[in-house]
Amino acid sequence: MNTGGVEILQPRPHPIIPPPRLDLVAAAMGRTTSDPEVIEKFNDLVRRRAEVIVQENQEPLRYGWEPEIWRIADALLGLPLNPPGWKELTGLTWDDWCERTRLALGFTRPLDLLLVSGANRASKTWWAAKRTVQLLLLIPEMSAWCFHDSEQRSRREQQRYVYQMLPAVYRKKDIHAKRTYIGYKEHTGFSLNSFTLPNGSNCEFRFYAQKLDSHEGGNLWWIWPDELIGPELLETLLSRVATLDGRLAVTFTPIQGWSATVQLIMQSAITTRWERGYLLPTDGGEPDVARALGFPDKKTMDIAHEDGLWSIPPGCLDWWTAGPLKVPNVGDVPKPPETDGRQFEFMPRVMKCARDGWGVLFFHPMDNPYGNPIALWRRWKDAGREKIERRMYGFPRRGFSAQFPQFDESVHVVPHSALPKVGPVVMMMDPTPGGRPFVMGWFRACGGKLYMIAEWPNQHDLVPGLGVMGPWAVPSGSNNGKNDGAPGPGQESIGWGLRQYLLEIGRIEGWTEEDIEHVKTWTPPVEPYEESDEEIETDGDCPREIRRLPPIVRVATPEEMTIVLGQRAALRVVERRMDCRAASAPRIERDRPRTLQTDFQEWGIEFDLAPGGEIEDGVARVNDLLSWDREKPMSAINSPRLYFSDRCQNAIYAMKNWMNAQGQKGACKDFADLVRWAAELECEKLG
Repeated sequence: MNTGGVEILQPRPHPIIPPPRLDLVAAAMGRTTSDPEVIEKFNDLVRRRAEVIVQENQEPLRYGWEPEIWRIADALLGLPLNPPGWKELTGLTWDDWCERTRLALGFTRPLDLLLVSGANRASKTWWAAKRTVQLLLLIPEMSAWCFHDSEQRSRREQQRYVYQMLPAVYRKKDIHAKRTYIGYKEHTGFSLNSFTLPNGSNCEFRFYAQKLDSHEGGNLWWIWPDELIGPELLETLLSRVATLDGRLAVTFTPIQGWSATVQLIMQSAITTRWERGYLLPTDGGEPDVARALGFPDKKTMDIAHEDGLWSIPPGCLDWWTAGPLKVPNVGDVPKPPETDGRQFEFMPRVMKCARDGWGVLFFHPMDNPYGNPIALWRRWKDAGREKIERRMYGFPRRGFSAQFPQFDESVHVVPHSALPKVGPVVMMMDPTPGGRPFVMGWFRACGGKLYMIAEWPNQHDLVPGLGVMGPWAVPSGSNNGKNDGAPGPGQESIGWGLRQYLLEIGRIEGWTEEDIEHVKTWTPPVEPYEESDEEIETDGDCPREIRRLPPIVRVATPEEMTIVLGQRAALRVVERRMDCRAASAPRIERDRPRTLQTDFQEWGIEFDLAPGGEIEDGVARVNDLLSWDREKPMSAINSPRLYFSDRCQNAIYAMKNWMNAQGQKGACKDFADLVRWAAELECEKLG
């Protein structure tokens, strides 16, 4: 543009650095926009801005902009970066800030493994490439491995990014020295798929297509697998970083949704920080694209887009002060609305895995203004909620191979302190075979809804003589992830008889001291029979042995035959059900048939039989109780009818992971059975 013979430079768009404005320069100088000095000052600002942009492109390692979500990933892994000026920025040293951030997100130590899940253009590859180079420069003699699907994809999607992050001095020409080896060509990548820096640090690029045993040996501090790593290789690589207490950072784009490796990492994970999904409304309204991209309203967004400012990434550096975002989801209580009353889905931002030292962090396209997230939204806005979750929030929802696809932990899991305190309670029991502990669950009906209020075994309670029993099932990578988990420590045999189980039931339900004492001292009654002879077979040609059996002299009293335990308990149970096969399986004692059901009857506990119909019928009934219209606001008439206490972690694991892929041998099937039976019996209608 030319004004009065003075050329006005036109600033180029940039997603982070806003352009100078001629009218603001004029106002600051107290002159008109046509004043030559104003124009010269404006042009000077344009030139200086252009120089900064050139610096950023030529030396991204030093001058490249970083979204704050990158620092959350750094903190979770405990990377020794110590950025300059960090204390002035946050008021804390780098190590202190990292520790406090981890604690606020539910982690007590740096992670061994972090899964960074994000959509295309979410900047996860740039983060991993930059951190790879920074660590190699920072730690002398360090070894790092970077993995991709094939050599071709490694060159195109991994090596190219790492090369661009090297200091410019290493990119001017190939370096083949005694200690340093850096050779790179755009079409063939790094020479020999590796490079060595002057400080002796080395980086190798490897491929999933290589044989598994080729990755054995070697102690490394940093491994970056990108995309489709398999569960077996993942476990192998964890052992490679164990000796040096290193880190494994997996970057992943959930294009295909729930994979075997995602299952290994994410199954049974709990969300420790949520974020409003403005692109996923639950009130029947339109997605709020402006707020999703960080703008207060559409008008502001449109103006920013004219200047090439595509999004304002959310701030994350103060997460340690705010703590995790709490999402109430109890009964009919809706999630907190925005100030204008709008309701949106809550999406996981950070998850803590069942395996100690593992975590998940979600990168969103909105975190990366360079990726033009508005264009990505236009591509996927009509693709349906599940695809929007994957493509815009990086969240791979469990596929429909899971039996309970309607289950949503952010909706169906209730803080234990917020459970209803009134309403009839039904108990379910599955006496598992093989000496494993019996599995039990307690369900309260209230207001037409059903709440699982307690389970046994559980992962929080100190059981007398046993301590905390641990998880019933744990993740497994077998059969490419199509499994029902592996048995956890909670399934170890405890060798209990009925007396111990009754005492534990009494402890959980709050029986009276009189009932507890009765269980401790009572001997089950046995009907008398006459003195008789019994023939015993012997080996060989020896004659039969005759043994005289003494008469049974103890007879049940009328009071003993009518006692019912737990009638005055704190937790009033109105009905008890037991797996029909285990309850009615006969055995012969003293020529008389007996069952587990009759054993409990004699102790004073009456169990009816649990439903024994088709599994599919019970699964359908559970999914019906879990469902609600996600396109409408949650309310008293539009809400699920089945909820779980946050203490029932074994049942929650089963709800999230049971596929019925292994039949009766499925590790998490037992707790799923309890829920199925309660649903089939329509227990929610009791209260």
